[in-house]
Amino acid sequence: MQLTCTFFISLSLRFFIFCILATNVNVFRLYNKEFKIMKRIILISFVMLCFGFSKAQTSTTPDPRLLDVYSQEYLDANQDRIAYLNWFLDNSYKIMYAGIEKAESLEFLYEINPVTKEKTQAVSINEEEFNPLLYEYENHYDKSAIYRVGNTGYIVIFGSLKTLTKNYNQYKNENQ
Repeated sequence: MQLTCTFFISLSLRFFIFCILATNVNVFRLYNKEFKIMKRIILISFVMLCFGFSKAQTSTTPDPRLLDVYSQEYLDANQDRIAYLNWFLDNSYKIMYAGIEKAESLEFLYEINPVTKEKTQAVSINEEEFNPLLYEYENHYDKSAIYRVGNTGYIVIFGSLKTLTKNYNQYKNENQ
């Protein structure tokens, strides 16, 4: 696909340069007006094509876990948020084993059913597929929120908004 696009752009650019050079040759003087119109059309098409390719390369693919919470229409309409949400799904929390005794004093983590909106106590967590958007927790500005997962001894630490903002901005700056 990229080879075809590069070839097409190269061919269009060569034709455009040929048209510019051809207007100076006496043979094409009679067609000068048509060539000016043609040059404009080609230039506008070339600019639109380049813009389309650059836009297609910058679109971000949503993480499949986002579809558990958001509709495809919402994600399509909010392309600018997808990069943040993808980052958030992997970097907004930490799961660790603290032991049953240490976790006893913490609040339970509750999972929210995306269809019925009912909340149930989380009794276990799959770390590979964990989706923080499916759980109920408080987001504090300057302190982390810590919850226990049932009576397993595992805890989930959700980062503060201040820390999340700082870390995401750092991530964006490093990956531009």
